[in-house]
Amino acid sequence: MKRNKNMKYPPKLVRTSFGVFDRAIAKGEALAFDAWLDAGLECVKKCGGNASLYAKSAVWDSARSGKNTLTQTETTIRLYVGAVVRLAKKYDTRSAIVSAYDAVYESREIGALLAFAKGNGQRKQGKKRSSNAVALTKRSAHNAWNKAKSFDEFWELISE
Repeated sequence: MKRNKNMKYPPKLVRTSFGVFDRAIAKGEALAFDAWLDAGLECVKKCGGNASLYAKSAVWDSARSGKNTLTQTETTIRLYVGAVVRLAKKYDTRSAIVSAYDAVYESREIGALLAFAKGNGQRKQGKKRSSNAVALTKRSAHNAWNKAKSFDEFWELISE
């Protein structure tokens, strides 16, 4: 497929600068942290925080040149950019995001940024079920109690 500069964007897709960020991401972890932050903030600015739209636009923009030169997949872009978008909604500015991150973590890594964006578990948790091991233990204790004629026998059965 030849490069076609007159090729129009499909409806709802936007032009992104992710190609520039992708080259920085490929150069190593130190540059990747800042590049993902910039990509997420560009997503907020151009796509209203819609990470899926941003990821599709970035991939389409790269493919428009005739070959996809990105080192990241659409899924990865959506994941990392989505994390930065959550942080941008919470902290408003890039410097506030970095300050809050630096207060918790010593080094700048994208994996830690994802963990930071997930939060500290303040969301409502579902009801947890007891594990199968607990059920087996209860069952074996109940069976031992039924077999035992006294407490001493019961204690010997469960102690084995």
